[in-house]
Amino acid sequence: MAIPSKEVPVSVCIPVYNGALHIRDAIQSILNQTVIPQEIIVSDSGSSDGSENIVREEARKAQATLIILPTKTRGMVANWNSTIRAASGKYVKFLFQDDLLHSTCLEEMVKVAESDKRIGLVFSPRDLFVEPSVEDDWITRWLQQHQNLSAGFGNLKISQPGSLLLRSPDLLEQPLNKIGEPTAVLVRRDLFDKVGLFNENMRQLVDMEMWVRLMATSHVGYIPAALSSVRVHARQATSRHTTEEIDRFEKDRLQDTLRTSAIYPLLHWRVKCALRFGQLRRNRFRVQTTQ
Repeated sequence: MAIPSKEVPVSVCIPVYNGALHIRDAIQSILNQTVIPQEIIVSDSGSSDGSENIVREEARKAQATLIILPTKTRGMVANWNSTIRAASGKYVKFLFQDDLLHSTCLEEMVKVAESDKRIGLVFSPRDLFVEPSVEDDWITRWLQQHQNLSAGFGNLKISQPGSLLLRSPDLLEQPLNKIGEPTAVLVRRDLFDKVGLFNENMRQLVDMEMWVRLMATSHVGYIPAALSSVRVHARQATSRHTTEEIDRFEKDRLQDTLRTSAIYPLLHWRVKCALRFGQLRRNRFRVQTTQ
C-alpha cells in the first residue's frame, strides 16, 4: 500500500446504486493513492444490496474523510449531480462504483491541472477490465475496437484550448465520446457553476454532452498514460441497451448543445453541415409523426 505524502484539494465523488460487489475495491483504490484526497463523497441512490453498509465499514477504517450523503437521490444522473453539489474541493474526481483508480491517478491529474490555471478538465486513457462473462459481447468488442478514444483529436499536448478539440472534423464520428467515462476525468469544480450540471434527461451520451460544454469554456489537460480501469460486466452491458427512439433522443440532445451560440461558431464546417442535416431529419420526422 502506498504511503500518502500530502493532501490534494480533490473531492472524489462516488455515485452508488447496488454496487456491493465492487464498491469496496473502488474505495480501496482511493485509499491506496500516493496522495490523500480532501474528501470522498458517496451518494447512494437507494441500494438494496447492502452497499451503504460496506461504505460505512470502509469509512470507519479510512484515514481520509469519507462522507455519505444522507439523502437517497433517485436516478442515475441525478445521483452524479448530488455528489457534485456536496463537493467542497477545488477539483472533482469521479469514480464509479465498479471502477478503479491507479495509485498515482490523483497526484498526476492534479499536477497537470495545477500546471496551467486555464485548465478546467484533465483526462487520460483508461484500461478496460473485462469480466469473462462479457468477453464476446458486442459492447465489449466495440469498446476494445475504440480503446484509444482520443485518437480523433490527433496529437494531444499536456494542455490545449478545449475550443481546439471542438474544431476536430471528426467530432461526430465514432466514438462520439473522445474524452471517456467520468472515471477517467478530473474537473475544476467551479466550472460546474458556469456550465451547469449533467443533463438529467440524458443517460447514454450524458458525459459527452458535459465534456462539450466544458471544452468550450476552458483548456483541457491530457495525460497519455492510463490512470484508471473501467470495468465491463454483464449488468453494464444490459444497461447500455437502447431502443432506436432513445438513441435518437440522446443524439438530438447532444446536437442541441453543439448548436448553442457559445459552441457552434467553434465547430469545423463538416460538423456544422452534419448538424444542419440532423436538423432537417428532425423536422421531417416531426412532420411525419403529426400527419
